[in-house]
Amino acid sequence: FATAKQRHARLFRSIASRMVPMVHVANCQEMANTAWAFGTADFHDDQLFTELAEKALLRLDEFKPQELSNMLWGFATNSFFHEAFYASASVMAQHMDLQAQHLANILWAFARVRSKHPVTRATALALLPHCTRQLETFKPQEVSSTALAVAKCFGHDTDHMEQRIPKASMHVPVCPPTVPPPVRAFFDAATPWALARLKEFSAQSLANTVSAYSMTQVSGVNTLFA
Repeated sequence: FATAKQRHARLFRSIASRMVPMVHVANCQEMANTAWAFGTADFHDDQLFTELAEKALLRLDEFKPQELSNMLWGFATNSFFHEAFYASASVMAQHMDLQAQHLANILWAFARVRSKHPVTRATALALLPHCTRQLETFKPQEVSSTALAVAKCFGHDTDHMEQRIPKASMHVPVCPPTVPPPVRAFFDAATPWALARLKEFSAQSLANTVSAYSMTQVSGVNTLFA
């Protein structure tokens, strides 16, 4: 049903109520698939998600990269944040052999639920060097997603910034954010990579990339979008 995009609220409520008492016997793949399915269907059930997170906490060392990525993505799509789970998942992810899709999805998930949280920032700083080293294996959408996730962690939130600054003061320059070295290294590597592949970017990916460079104000933005 999730894959077919069928959002039947009554059905998912029934599934959730039946699954809650069964989570303790679910394996890692089943827990991850459940979170992914509910995320894809955009159906939130706090009781089920809490049960999944707490049971997964006890077995995180058994999760495969795809399973951890799917579970985080499913939770984040529904804006579900379980601090202990995310903190432990961050530590586990740092010791996994993550591929481009895993890295992009995990960083997106953390930034989606708590972009400025210390755990999110620590996760980004730990995983970004892997992204930079594996950049040639990324797709444009994955680079765009990663860049925007990192920008939300360490850059200016332009919408909120405009709300805070009075219109009469909008001409006053805003100090650029302090960008940690791993963030700067990723954007420095992403600039020539993206320049060679601009035609492969979708409109949305390109817009997200523009936003990411604007929020972080790193060098290369003028070259990339001249």
